Amino acid sequence: MNRQRELKTQGVILKKTPFQEASYIMEIFTRDLGIVKIIAKGVRSQKSKTIGLYESMNEVELVLYHKPGSDWYTVNSINLIEAHLFSCPFDTGLLIQAAGEIYRQLVLTEEESPQIYKLLITYLQYIKMVKKNGIAIFWRFLSRLLSILGLETDFEDCVICHHPQNNYSVFSPARHGFICNSCYRPAMTGLQLRDSSEVTFLLKNLHQIGNILDTIELGKSTIEQMNKIFLVYMSDQYHKKFYLNSLEMYEN
Repeated sequence: MNRQRELKTQGVILKKTPFQEASYIMEIFTRDLGIVKIIAKGVRSQKSKTIGLYESMNEVELVLYHKPGSDWYTVNSINLIEAHLFSCPFDTGLLIQAAGEIYRQLVLTEEESPQIYKLLITYLQYIKMVKKNGIAIFWRFLSRLLSILGLETDFEDCVICHHPQNNYSVFSPARHGFICNSCYRPAMTGLQLRDSSEVTFLLKNLHQIGNILDTIELGKSTIEQMNKIFLVYMSDQYHKKFYLNSLEMYEN
């Protein structure tokens, strides 16, 4: 951990919780330190001029004070870069919050943080411009995140025969990809997720999904299958349950 007493960085507020009479306890994903726990003292008082800066998913510039030996930081100064949830459509707001929800569940090193921070900011800026099928951009974001973390999945070929396929039988989290109809056996061990042709098409085309957003139709069942594949896969890799409560009210 960086042992400087004072550090200037940028970050995105993932969660805030009222603390005592006038303060916040927050989780902020920072460019330089990853996720840190921060106390913002006195910012909820009526005299505070910065209370509006501490909203969820705000992108901010911070000067933090860190006491050696402590896991906590305090805010010396804060400036708003962008309020990503401000004036955006309801469903877009859910997709923005979903990214923050995923980041809160990750265990990240300081070395990984700059690249993963850049990915988050790029996603937050782009998703607000999407008019249709924004959740497909969220899936692409998850795919890119997994790639950075060294957990990339093979969406092109069968993970057993390694041949390009158009017809898959199941997605295998343990094998990091699809198993084709020819290779799949009911007696295979481990969790297997059956997928539809729509899901197969989406996963195989995630790299270019931004170019075909206006041509695809996403039904409720397809959205649920896609979300489940990513959540089950991440849960399997991290050996803990991942969740996406933010998307429970999402309607495409």
